[in-house]
Amino acid sequence: MFSMELVFKLGRSSLLLILVFCLTLTGCEESTNFRAPADRGVKFEELNQSETPRELAVGVVWSVGDGKFVEGARLAVEEINAKKEGEEFRYRLVVVNENKYLAQAGFDRLSEGRYRNASQRLAKRLAKEFSLDPDIVAVIGHSDKYNTALPAALSYQDNGILFLSSASTDTQMAQLDSPLTFQLSSPDNQLAEQMADYIISRRFKNMLVLFSRDRKSENFVEFLQKSIQRSSTSVVIHQQSVPNRYLRGGEWSDFDTTSIIAGLTKAANEKKIDSVLIVSDMTISNTLIKGSKDFGFKLPFIVMPATSTERFISDVGESGVGTVMPASVDQSTPHFKQFAKRFVKYTEGTYPDASAALGYDSVYLLNEAMEKASSSKPLHLSLTLRYTMPPWTGASGTFGFLENGANNHRKYFFTRLVRTDSGELQFRPEDKAKEGG
Repeated sequence: MFSMELVFKLGRSSLLLILVFCLTLTGCEESTNFRAPADRGVKFEELNQSETPRELAVGVVWSVGDGKFVEGARLAVEEINAKKEGEEFRYRLVVVNENKYLAQAGFDRLSEGRYRNASQRLAKRLAKEFSLDPDIVAVIGHSDKYNTALPAALSYQDNGILFLSSASTDTQMAQLDSPLTFQLSSPDNQLAEQMADYIISRRFKNMLVLFSRDRKSENFVEFLQKSIQRSSTSVVIHQQSVPNRYLRGGEWSDFDTTSIIAGLTKAANEKKIDSVLIVSDMTISNTLIKGSKDFGFKLPFIVMPATSTERFISDVGESGVGTVMPASVDQSTPHFKQFAKRFVKYTEGTYPDASAALGYDSVYLLNEAMEKASSSKPLHLSLTLRYTMPPWTGASGTFGFLENGANNHRKYFFTRLVRTDSGELQFRPEDKAKEGG
């Protein structure tokens, strides 16, 4: 049991979590706010060998075409299942494509006419895929391309499902006070601090920030502004929003692109701009960079992180050379290199991206927690991840969680797009991104 010294250090949400855990041990789940969480999963030591479940189902949510997260998760399951012996359970993935329900959620409308609660509608539909299946003990993923992780976390909590939010950087995830939610990626406020340090270290003085008019983008710009003000008085941030684009086809009109580039060029001349940060999705970033280069704009660009860089490189091509992108995964580590060899073999030649490493680690992290807890019950896993399991390092980095479920061991690595000596376009770490790669 927990010592009194530990109990005094815990916050309100932590004590609630322990209370719920104790209630599940005594069979009093009905008194909690959860919908029968004890119905999901089993405590391994209480089972006879003949009762051991043949499979443990894990939900996977991702946007097909947005990286190789699912392939990474499948590789992890194949490796883990291959090591299990005799009557031990095997993992089974239930994969749901976020794109499948876009029309039903209202995402197929033009941005001006899209349902205001489109993300919530989509998240509810995705969560329904798993909440009705009693065999699902956990869900991993959510690319956050459509901002579904935050509302989905509430649905998973209500249905007693552990949620490893693999890619969401939304700062509100840590404010949910949800015992069953864990944020594996670094939140936007931490990225803003690192971005501010980078901007100051590069001695930029007048930066133009182009941002989309959505909650996450606007919050990030605010975080960045405050981080820079705390560290430097010599950096000036100029802000300019970009208009909503048409989602259908993902294209602006020629007028939209021309007017934005014209405004960018005017601001650069009048305000002595020396760098441009684009806080928006990849489609908008790609359009702006390619369009500005076509107009002869030569200032350096910084873009937001992406779980897969293939699309960016494919879309912008030579126009993107010199663009800086923070990377959430350090591909130079031994852990990633070992994983990459296995992934290339598994996929018959495909090299892994950041999302593949996240998918792989999400499954292994879940399995590690189950082995430590000797249980697949979501509440047992939650306590293990928060309080008894030491930091665990995988292909994408290290995982160790605070009481609010946020990963306390993530950081970004700044990379620059270069053309290598072999003629390929690749993002390389800043210290290695010299001419010629």
